[in-house]
Amino acid sequence: MKLTSLINETSDEHRRELSEGKFLETLREKAKNSHVVAQQAPFFRQDSGPEMMLVTPSHREERSSFWVDKFIKEIPAWGKFPSRARFIKGYTQFDRTFGGDDVYVIIPLDSSRVGICPGPSFYRSFTDFEKSLGFDRVDNQTLIDWVTELQSALAQLTDVKVKKFEPTTFSQFKKALAQLDEIIGDKRELLKRQLSESDALSDAQAKFLKDLLSRHVTTAERYLEEKLDPDVNGFSAVRIESFSKTAGDHEIWIDSPSLLVKRTKYIEMHKRGAL
Repeated sequence: MKLTSLINETSDEHRRELSEGKFLETLREKAKNSHVVAQQAPFFRQDSGPEMMLVTPSHREERSSFWVDKFIKEIPAWGKFPSRARFIKGYTQFDRTFGGDDVYVIIPLDSSRVGICPGPSFYRSFTDFEKSLGFDRVDNQTLIDWVTELQSALAQLTDVKVKKFEPTTFSQFKKALAQLDEIIGDKRELLKRQLSESDALSDAQAKFLKDLLSRHVTTAERYLEEKLDPDVNGFSAVRIESFSKTAGDHEIWIDSPSLLVKRTKYIEMHKRGAL
C-alpha cells in the first residue's frame, strides 16, 4: 500500500479520517516498528477529530507563530531535528493532557524523526537563556524585552542615535538585531569599559549588554545562535525506532506523517485483541 493512496489528492488535505480496517493496515505496513515503541513509550496529544486519522504536518498542521522557531531554521545545528515550521506536538506523559475523550495516542510512521525537549515545554527548555539572562521562557515577548533593553542601554552609553522600538514581527526583530550590530560595530572594547564605569543602567540592561559584549561572536544573530544551540540546551533527536522510555516529562515534536488514534479507542482495540 502506498502512503499517497491514503492522502487526498488536494494538497491541503492534512488530516485524513481512517476506518479501523485502514488504520490497522497502515499500522502493519507503515508503522509496525513505531507501534512496538508506542506500546512501551507512547506519545499523547490533546486534539479534536475522528477516532482514527492520518496527519500529514507538511500539508497544513500547526504553524508556529513563535519567532524562535523561525530563527532556528537558519541555525545549522538544528538541521538534524524535525522541522519547527509545521509539526505535530505531543508529550511523553498522559498527565500533560486534560484527559477525556479528546486525548490521542500518536504513532509516527516508521523512520520518522522525533525531536525531544529536555523539559516539559519547548520554549522553557533553553537553559542558557535562563542561566545568563534570567528568562525562563523564550517566547516573542522575551525576545522583545531583551532587544529593547539593549536598545535603551546602548542609547545611554553611546552618542549614536538609537532608534528605540518594540518589534511586532519577525522581520522587525531581525532589523532590531541589525541595528545592535551597527551601533556596536568596532566599539566593543570601548563599550565594555563604559559599561563597567556606568551606574545609569538598570540591572537587566547591564546584565544583557555585558553578556552580549563578552561573547566571541561578531553579530547579535550569532550570539542568539549560541544561546539557542540545541546541544548546549539539552535537546535531542532520534528515529522513532531508537526512542526509549525516559524518566521525566518531555515535550516531543514530529514533522512526518503520523497516525493518531483516540486513547479510548486504542484501549478498546487492545482489549478485544485487534492490535
